[in-house]
Amino acid sequence: MSRSRIDYIWSSAEVVSHFTSCNVLDVDPSLSDHSLITFSVENFLDIRNNKRNIPSKKVYDYDKMTDDKWETFRIFWLIQ
Repeated sequence: MSRSRIDYIWSSAEVVSHFTSCNVLDVDPSLSDHSLITFSVENFLDIRNNKRNIPSKKVYDYDKMTDDKWETFRIFWLIQ
């Protein structure tokens, strides 16, 4: 079995700076040619403990949409 690097894990420097541990675990070659990577990250995105100005997330309830609301939505985006 040949070794190759076809899989990558991408992350920002900000996230990596909050890693508390990282390990590469070998897997039985008869099961997979991949290795397992485990890591722990401190909860730096927890809004209760974070002073950064994180924008709130907008949630849409599509079940409450009516034909009139869809039309209003369509017109709003047409004039943007």
